[in-house]
Order: sequence, then structure tokens, then C-alpha cells
Amino acid sequence: GQPEMEDHSAGNGDSTCQTFPYRAPAGSASLCLIHPTQISMAETTTWINMAVDEGGNLYVPDIYNNRVVKYDNPFENDAIADGVWGQDDFTGNEYNKGTGAPSAGSLNLTCGVSGVNPTGTTYTPGRAGAGVDIDRHGNLWVTDIGNHRVLRFPRVGGEISKTADLVLGQPSFITKTAGNGISLSQLRYPVDVEIDKTTDRVYVPDGFQGSATRILVFDPPFSNGMAATQSLPMPMERELNPSFAPHTEIDQLRLDKNIHGLWVLKSSYTTELFNLDTNHSVASVLTPQATAMDIDASGNLFMVSKWNDLYRYTYPSFADRCTVFPGGAVGSADTTDGIWGMTVWGQQLIVADGPRMVIWNNYTSPDSLANGQAANDLYGDTDFQTPTYDAYYAFPQTDSSNRLWVSRSTGNKVSLLAFTYPLTHASVPSKEITLTDGSLTLLGGGSVRVQNNCNIDFAVVGSGDKIWVADRWNNRVVRISNINGGSSPYVDVVLGQSNLSGIACNRGLSHPRSDTLAYPYNVTVSPDGSLYVSDNGGEVGSNHRILQFDASLFPDTPDQTMFGTPASRVLGAGGNFNIFGYQSSDPICAPYKIGFRADGAMVAPMNGYSFSPWSISIP
Repeated sequence: GQPEMEDHSAGNGDSTCQTFPYRAPAGSASLCLIHPTQISMAETTTWINMAVDEGGNLYVPDIYNNRVVKYDNPFENDAIADGVWGQDDFTGNEYNKGTGAPSAGSLNLTCGVSGVNPTGTTYTPGRAGAGVDIDRHGNLWVTDIGNHRVLRFPRVGGEISKTADLVLGQPSFITKTAGNGISLSQLRYPVDVEIDKTTDRVYVPDGFQGSATRILVFDPPFSNGMAATQSLPMPMERELNPSFAPHTEIDQLRLDKNIHGLWVLKSSYTTELFNLDTNHSVASVLTPQATAMDIDASGNLFMVSKWNDLYRYTYPSFADRCTVFPGGAVGSADTTDGIWGMTVWGQQLIVADGPRMVIWNNYTSPDSLANGQAANDLYGDTDFQTPTYDAYYAFPQTDSSNRLWVSRSTGNKVSLLAFTYPLTHASVPSKEITLTDGSLTLLGGGSVRVQNNCNIDFAVVGSGDKIWVADRWNNRVVRISNINGGSSPYVDVVLGQSNLSGIACNRGLSHPRSDTLAYPYNVTVSPDGSLYVSDNGGEVGSNHRILQFDASLFPDTPDQTMFGTPASRVLGAGGNFNIFGYQSSDPICAPYKIGFRADGAMVAPMNGYSFSPWSISIP
């Protein structure tokens, strides 16, 4: 699925949909196991239940390519797929081969997730998962989740056919009706299939996405659309996370030959061993964020967590848990945990990496660093290996006085810190402005408290005597002045609200205006001193626009606090201040922190959660 073990993780070689609005084609050397537009890897869960046959060949449900691929004994040969089911060739990735209708040779492993093809098909979010198994006759069984069925691809003349000869859950190969949880001949989003290699009995979890969940059992002889022999209830007798019980679904099945039992991995993270002779649970384990399981030849249960921890539960009591391999984040000098901005300061490249700032010295140009080069120093943690998460650093930037500024969040306190050159692990801030404790005064009287929600963005003006702050949870932007003066800094401009007490989104109106804001996420000052506000916040966005405030709007030292100054220009709404952005003629949908190139062009990155995962350039 990837060319190397490190530094590569893109689906079909396309990282977070860089070819938008078109999907990258699949290939024999690629896989696509998460949604092509997925931004946060930790917020996606897919079920990829693989199988290995007696010859050591590996079968993988390549879910977002809507296919199953086979690797001929990959430990002995190579990582190039040798067989494919569900597509006509290795390049195809559309569900049901792009026709929308199922057939005996097509698959829909994503509940309808599609790519953008030359005819204009758009991405459709959906849940994804699939299971495969090989029976004792060498036939390939596939759970076709989006078509609500299980297919059997027969082994004919030493090869597995590309056309199924058996369908369970549907009356024919061309129907895809979702089951109702009652009929024994219907299925609803089956995510796994388990075959008893002695009796040929087939076990299929039925029910998904909040529907009633059961396990259907099919006994030979098999026929298309046949009713299940019996329906087993989802094991709940030994549920270890009862708060999840009303929403529990089955993610995976594994037969245990030691007691003629069936291990059932549930979305509650409880895995129960169901005795098939008594129809009662006999054991259970609780594995936080469990995503996969298997049984070894000795009957020991292995579990994998969402954070890549591998656990072993020892047969027969399963009470003894051993951590075989610890997952989670492990720090180092050549890896990052979560980047919240970077800047070049003198001959230092500084990256805000969550609980630390990582420093590369002797930086003169991109060519002065090699891929994977370890950092020279860090600030915020004692060493590279043990992140403390005592504080979070974000949005580093410099002023014309050669100071480095950064936002630091510690508990309920957010501050802006200034440092003198160079930055080292022993540096001490030369200035600190606390934003969240009410110590900021308002010009003319009163105090200003920025609402804390970690990683507050800001923009330094010139020599650092003034700073714009995106107080997004109060739906406003404030300017702090007199930072370099002898007396305390104060707030002299408030954008987005008509007075100090106002904090409502768009001032409580049903639509935006030139003088309102809705969760402004980022602020940037252009080379000519104009302020640009990314008036968009949250994962799904708010006003979907960029507001420009000309530098001439704001006196250097106003006589009184300025409230609610209207913006000079709007980008993303076709020039109309009174509508939400993302207009087809002006497609700025969900802007993050913008920047400016050396030629003056503005580069506007977009939030992939809100319609589009790409960036655009604006002259």
C-alpha cells in the first residue's frame, strides 16, 4: 500500500485529496483505507478484516477503492497486489464500478463513497468496512457492506473467479435493499464474515449504524437469497462498558476452536466469547479503543487499540493482559506531534509542535535541510523523547524588532510570549501578555478577557507595539496597543461587536454583515498593514469568508475605543457582506490562517472539514 515503511501514508499516493476535485486512480501497489478527504487520522474508524489462505496469500478489503486485493505470499515475494475483485482492473476505485447498481462482479465497501470522475460525480461521505474469509475449498467470501450482502467468489480450476456465484442478504446480484433486522434472508451493513473450516457454517454480523445487531448463521447447502439457519443475539451478558449498551454494534468475529466459541468485538470496546453450544457468554475483556482482534494457535486473544497498542490476553482465563507493543505518540528530534505554525527567525527554523517548539539552527534556505533531519534544540520540554503536554505553543511569528512571538496555552491561561534571538531550551520570555485573566485594560475604562479555548491566533504589527488577537469564542477581534510603551498595554479596537459586552455570533443576527464576525479563527497583517480576518470557525465553518480591513481605518492612537468598524472588502461571498460565503463565483469556503508570498499574492489555505480541502492564490 505504500512505497516505504516511513514518510508515506497517502491513499493511492494522494495525501488528503491533493488532486481535488478528482480522485487519484488506484494501482497494484497502492491502497486507500481511509476516506480520501479525511483530515484527522485519529477521528476515523474503518473495519478491515483480512484473511490468509493455506498458501500464505493475503486478502485485503481495500475499502475506499471498493475492491479486494490479493498478495501472493507477500513475506516471500513482494508488496505488489497480484489479484483484484470488485474492479475490472487495478486502476478502478468507484463503488459498483461507477454504475451505482450492483452486479455479481462489483463491490461497494464504503456505503456509497465515490470520487469525482470526469462526468462530475462528487464525494459522498459514508461509513466503511469489510471482511473477507477463505473457506476450506479455497472460495473467497466478501462482506459487501454498501450493497447489504455477502458474496462468494468460487475457486474454479485453481483460480478464484472474478464473478460471484452466491449472494446472501439479497434475492439476486442486482438488488441492494437494506435489511430490517427481522427477516432472516436480509442483511444490513455486514462488516465481517467468519467461516467454520470444518462445517462450512457461515457467521455474519447483521446490523450497523445504530440499527439492531445480531449474528446470522448460514448452513450449507447454500443458495442465492437463502434464509439464515438461525439468528444469534449480540452477546451482552458480560458487557464491561454498559453505558455503551444502547448503541453497541458488532465490528468483528473470530471463531475459537478451543471451546467451540465465537469472539465478538463490539463497538463498546468489550470483546465477549460466546459459547456456541450453550448460547451464553463465558468470558470478556475490555480494551480501550479496540479496533481488531485475532486468536493464536494456543487460544490466546490478541487485541489492537486505535492508538496502535497490541495486547495479549492469556488463555484460558483471559484475565492476564500483556502489552506486546505499546502504541501512542513517542517524541523524537525528527518527528512532530501536531504542528500549529512555523516561522524562520534569523538562521533558525522554528516549528510550534504542540507541547514544544522545535528548533533547527543554521537554516539559510529550504536546501539547507535534508528530509528527516533531526532538530537541534527545543523549547518547552526537557528532552525530545518525553513530551509533557504541560503547555501548547501555536502561531510563532516575528516582529521588525527581531523578536519572536508565540501563543502559549497552559490550563485556563493563554499568553503571548516574546523572545530575543536566538531561541534555545534555556530561553526566558522577555515579555508576556496574558489574554485570559482580565488583566488587559480597555481604552476609556473596563477590562477585556479573551475566552480561552487553546491555540489563540494573533498577528503582530510592525515593531510589535500592536497585536491583533482573534478572540473567536467571543466572536470578535481585538487590537492590543502600547506593548512597547512604559505603561501597561491596552485594547483600543474591538471588531465584530458594538460594545464590550457583546459576544454573540454575528451580533445575534440571522446573517453576517460587514461589521459582524462568527468565530473568527485567524488574523493576518499584510505587508501594507491591512488586517485580514479568516471569518470562519469550527469544523463545519461559520461565515465562510475573509474580511479585509484597510490599515487607514485605524488611527495609531485613537481617542477612545473603536467598536464594530465595518470591513473594507469581503472575499468568498461574491462581494456581498450580507450573505454567507462559499459562492460558486467566489469559492472561498473555509479559510484558515492566510499568508503572503514575496510577490504580494495572498495564499489562503482551506479547512477540509468544510466543503473543500484545497488552497487557492489570490492576486
